[in-house]
Amino acid sequence: MPTLTKLQREQNRERANRAAEIIQDYKSRITGEDAATCLRDVLADLMHFARANRINFEGELATARNYFDDELNGLT
Repeated sequence: MPTLTKLQREQNRERANRAAEIIQDYKSRITGEDAATCLRDVLADLMHFARANRINFEGELATARNYFDDELNGLT
């Protein structure tokens, strides 16, 4: 794994913190379950949202995976 700059590490930490806020909010408002269950529920709800709005969830997920890989490798 490449060495990330301080800025890149901070940005990735911010991304993780944003996600933690989403999971915590979802946990307190919707499920009350652990973080893994909340993540699964959020993803399922996003799939419903994508279907209702004719968004290609699988395609967007693939793109998100590429972004994630780029962020881990310091390419963004």
